[in-house]
Amino acid sequence: MRTSIDFIRNRLFPLGIPLAWRQLTSERKRFMVALAGVAFGVLLMMFELGMYAGLLEKVARPLRLLTGDVVIISKNMDNFYVGDLFTERRLYQALASEDVESVAPVYIDFTTWKHPVTGVKIRLCAFGIDPVRPAFIIPDSERGLEVLKQEEYLLFDSLAPRRFGPVRELFQEYSEVETMLGGRRIRVKGFFPMGQTFSADTNVLMGERAFHRIFDHRPAGMINCGVVRLKPGVDPARAAARLGGILPDDVRVVTREDFINDEQTYWARKTPIGFIFSSGVILAMIVGSVIVYQILYADVNDHLKEYATLKAIGIGDRFLLRLILEEATILSALGFIPGTILTWVLYYITRAKADMPVTFTFGRTLFVLFLTFSMCMLAGILATRKLRSADPADIF
Repeated sequence: MRTSIDFIRNRLFPLGIPLAWRQLTSERKRFMVALAGVAFGVLLMMFELGMYAGLLEKVARPLRLLTGDVVIISKNMDNFYVGDLFTERRLYQALASEDVESVAPVYIDFTTWKHPVTGVKIRLCAFGIDPVRPAFIIPDSERGLEVLKQEEYLLFDSLAPRRFGPVRELFQEYSEVETMLGGRRIRVKGFFPMGQTFSADTNVLMGERAFHRIFDHRPAGMINCGVVRLKPGVDPARAAARLGGILPDDVRVVTREDFINDEQTYWARKTPIGFIFSSGVILAMIVGSVIVYQILYADVNDHLKEYATLKAIGIGDRFLLRLILEEATILSALGFIPGTILTWVLYYITRAKADMPVTFTFGRTLFVLFLTFSMCMLAGILATRKLRSADPADIF
């Protein structure tokens, strides 16, 4: 065991001297600039990846509130908000399956919300459900469902941006908030948490009667989505496959988890979002690599005579390459720490100010550490090209 430790120590610190560390720290300002460059690259990569994951989690917010295990959607649905309507009869046909315990319709449409103070009209998304068989998880469900049975009442999104008005403050003062939705008078009688999505900055939840009063242009009996609750012990994947064989081909049946994955895949691949954030990560790697390359190249250039002396007495290129790569490893490790701390601060601000669910994950942190190490290694390899081609006779 001791022999192995001595071997590693001698490989890292020849003659007991940490050459890589001493060379890096011999120019303090250059060393600090290099660390700042690596930290900046880490910050960009981790923040871009965190924002990307946070945006996809925003997409899944409404779907995670669904009460069922299986979802029935239109065959031509692009995403949760865009697709053909289908008849509510498909839900009753699903009840014929022995796997199904209950079904619930979901109505989705967009309309304008009138700011209760300024009167400014703002677009939002409205969800309609049957209060007797709710499709969404509702906090304080007993009171909330009683509210949804009234056609002039609704629940307002508790995570709505401030530009929709001081709804919570007015509610605390008057126990309700009266305003206009789609040109019809309504009253806010409670709250539910959903938050911003790609399709809408906020949402309202109402019962079937209230929904059809606001959206009286919609054909009767047509829904956007059906939520299926299965009997205890039934496997959702198998139940979805069996229901898919029972129902006509104008609808698709998927598990809720598959529905969430499909929704996130749609926004990641069929919209510019995935390209934008991937480009940001690549740009961050390029910026970090260029900064580290410049620092290491300058270090090699400043110590070229010393390296040539080592080559003249028989030290091979492998030793010198390892020395530069050790410097790159030190930069990647030390630059990763402040970059991660700064990212945590930005995550905190983003969660507080933009309602963006950005959090650290072990997998993402490990991935960024790998990218940081890779960019520093690449920069180190490029910086040693001049060193490998240097001839001691030419230098002296």
